Amino acid sequence: MRSWPLFLLALVRAQRPGHKCPSLLQTSRLVRSRQGHVGPAHIPCLIHQTWKTHRLDSTSRDWFATWSDKNPSCEHKLWNDTEVAALVQSTSPDVIWPIWQGLLPVERADAFRYLVLWAHGGYYADIDVSCLVPISEMQLPNDTDMIVGYETGRHLTEGERDSVHFSRTDQFEQWFFASAPRNPVLLRCLELIRQKFGWRIESTEELTGPATFTDAVHEFLLTQTP
Repeated sequence: MRSWPLFLLALVRAQRPGHKCPSLLQTSRLVRSRQGHVGPAHIPCLIHQTWKTHRLDSTSRDWFATWSDKNPSCEHKLWNDTEVAALVQSTSPDVIWPIWQGLLPVERADAFRYLVLWAHGGYYADIDVSCLVPISEMQLPNDTDMIVGYETGRHLTEGERDSVHFSRTDQFEQWFFASAPRNPVLLRCLELIRQKFGWRIESTEELTGPATFTDAVHEFLLTQTP
């Protein structure tokens, strides 16, 4: 199970007014009742996780169960590889699907998390992450559109950062995050993956992982700075 120190950062108004979905990335949107909704109003009460199949070992089942136990009013879905591929093919036929076969399994999992929250919104957590605090107790502003964890490596040397797989000195983790649908930060992640794939980037962390996620978040924050 992950145990990393981080700060939870809420990005308010992460969706630009009037932002529209580019034609190169199609999307479908879940239509669901807001009854029993918890957490920020713009973020659907959906928890997404993924694994190869729907069969989990006992330890993973225990971690998985914490999300439903702590958040009984949220919909909780475990996506298997077949369902993930179907989502990518139908939702991103022109951006991610054409390179899907060229991605490693871990890289596909990275691309999936950005795409599923871009298309449907909600909360994403890796399968080895336990929920310790209910979403209802996170005490975030109601108009929050994105939640990310901030990790700093400024106290580490470059060699130490490499040893713990820090992609950037200041980075945003993506083993747990949340977003409203159609967030431009997540769209940028998908665009960067496609671009870097064309550059033949071999490092998973740089191609699809924390480096890409961090760069997309930083880009957005820079555009919002007065």
